[in-house]
Amino acid sequence: MKRALASAVAVLVMSLCTAAGQDGKKDADPLTLDSQWKGKLTQRGKVKGEKDLPPQFETVLVVTKRKDTDFECELREKVGDANVVYLCKGKITSAGKDAFKVEFQSTSVKASSEGFIAVPQIPYTGTLTVKTLKGTWKLALNKDDTELDGDFNLEK
Repeated sequence: MKRALASAVAVLVMSLCTAAGQDGKKDADPLTLDSQWKGKLTQRGKVKGEKDLPPQFETVLVVTKRKDTDFECELREKVGDANVVYLCKGKITSAGKDAFKVEFQSTSVKASSEGFIAVPQIPYTGTLTVKTLKGTWKLALNKDDTELDGDFNLEK
């Protein structure tokens, strides 16, 4: 009888621990290592005085590193045959129930098509929900007659 009771208590404790662990995962943000977020990024403005810019890019954000609220990612942008891959670093923080604030900045260019004008050091700010990352970006400094900004809308 004591064995049966001990077994029942062990099963109950394990069930409670498993349920508690699952509840904790519900609060975890969805920006996990190796997750991919696909969608569109728009741009407005000019680069070195050139106003004839692609208005939109097919975009994939891939999380390459994650530690606590810090993350690193690749931001892959493509328009026609041209593409660029930016390396980015950022932070994610809670923004209320089921939402997170995501802030990151492109730190360098990993790869770029020949003739593509890549512009790193751009800050991005957005809101992340379970399956959507939406936000804006803007080149902080106007240098070399360059002014850029836009929006992004990515889905997991």
